[in-house]
Amino acid sequence: MDHDQTLELYSGSFFRNLRRRFWRGQWMWPAAIILFLLSFALWQWFGRHMIQVRAARNGVDNTTNIHLPDQTYIVLQPDATLRYHKQFTRSTQREVWLSGAGDFQVPPNSPYQPKQELFTVHTTAMDAMTEGSRFRVTTEGPATTVLLYSGKITVHFKNKNLQDIVLSEGEMLKYPGAGKPVIQKTPAE
Repeated sequence: MDHDQTLELYSGSFFRNLRRRFWRGQWMWPAAIILFLLSFALWQWFGRHMIQVRAARNGVDNTTNIHLPDQTYIVLQPDATLRYHKQFTRSTQREVWLSGAGDFQVPPNSPYQPKQELFTVHTTAMDAMTEGSRFRVTTEGPATTVLLYSGKITVHFKNKNLQDIVLSEGEMLKYPGAGKPVIQKTPAE
């Protein structure tokens, strides 16, 4: 490298010329097209399902009845929030996110339909999963209570030190958000 090239390199004209060649040359348009197509494909793959989430928020004095696409029936108690996908497909599992209290009636999987995913209620402290049950989930801050009227529920705790618990008909699980959960038998309805 001679003295003139060194001065050109450090004066900034080298990078200006390189930039000018890139933008006016053969690389600009293919790179821009590839970037656009990649962005569009990622949006189609990931973003489309994220957009299709509904939220139901209840007032302080009334309940709201919600029918989900899989025929699950939910009574959202006062001052509760429920988020869920508009459609339940193979790429969007049967799951809802609850803050507050809600009564759930999840129909069992039909023997004539292909096996469906478990229905999952997500809370801040745990996930309640079932194939078909009638139950109530109540959250108050980090504390969560699951009351099972009929069917069977598997409770998965977000605290990795706790093992999953399977609730049977007539049982209630109380979890304060820290420590150990408590399971109680409830009187028949």
